[in-house]
Amino acid sequence: MARAARREAAGAGNTLGASNIKWFEWLPQNFVFHEAHVEAVERGVHLITIANQPGCEVHEVYLDGDLLPETGPQTVAVRIRNTKKETTVFIDVDCH
Repeated sequence: MARAARREAAGAGNTLGASNIKWFEWLPQNFVFHEAHVEAVERGVHLITIANQPGCEVHEVYLDGDLLPETGPQTVAVRIRNTKKETTVFIDVDCH
């Protein structure tokens, strides 16, 4: 079942003003484990909007392993400081 996370423009922090939908799926036979990704981001703050989807009511959201104070659908601010090195920032969503 596919789910969506939307990468939204982050105002002045997102120099490109980008916005797009990223889908993720559960296909373990293809080594796909509910992951959506954003590539080649510029330095600044990027807003990732996590919405309810059919079969996934958003409950807890974690940013790099830390539980965020709000539960439910929300927009998560991800700060990218250095674009000269490879990095991964995980946002994990607990669905009910």
